[in-house]
Amino acid sequence: GKTIRPEDLNFAFQQRKSMESFVHSLDLSGSLTEVSNRASHAAEKAKIRQALDLCHWNKSQASEVLDVSYKTLLNKVKEYELE
Repeated sequence: GKTIRPEDLNFAFQQRKSMESFVHSLDLSGSLTEVSNRASHAAEKAKIRQALDLCHWNKSQASEVLDVSYKTLLNKVKEYELE
């Protein structure tokens, strides 16, 4: 099975300061729908990058962590220009 490391247990809290700056950097112009869409895309990109970093850029493992298909992850990596 998989080995759980100490850094895995704090996954949600590892980058709290960058998350605070993320919230402050949101563009709040436009309608609520527009703001929501921009925030959702930014959060999704950050979550994908976080999972890839946690898995040392092993996309197969990252797709499992994110609970998405490998193909979906590849499409998102391309969409958000993460490589």
